[in-house]
Amino acid sequence: MILGPADEGNAAVRLEPGFASAWARLAIVRGLQTQYGTAQPLADDSLLALGRAAADRALALDSADADAWLALGLWNAIKPDPGAAWLALTRAEQRRRPPNPAAGTRDERPLTVQPTHALLL
Repeated sequence: MILGPADEGNAAVRLEPGFASAWARLAIVRGLQTQYGTAQPLADDSLLALGRAAADRALALDSADADAWLALGLWNAIKPDPGAAWLALTRAEQRRRPPNPAAGTRDERPLTVQPTHALLL
């Protein structure tokens, strides 16, 4: 069960409501609670709604925050919407890449994904 991180996330967003990463991490915790449980009396639909609201708030505060995109990707993966999950997770990865000083921006090249099952062949 996941309880402590949710309490800490709620406390963090109460103390600093403009901190996008706190909202993003709270959204991630809510998504994980749908998979691993919580001691709080919340149904999965409620946890998903709280998680989506927190992810949306994080993105509204800072659309370049990688954790916010990761939270949205997790939400879409649980929902499930694989296409939207892939897009959000790709954006999260792009925002985690170091800046490209030559271009003056972050490296926005498309990601290449190797299927993990290919390693088993």
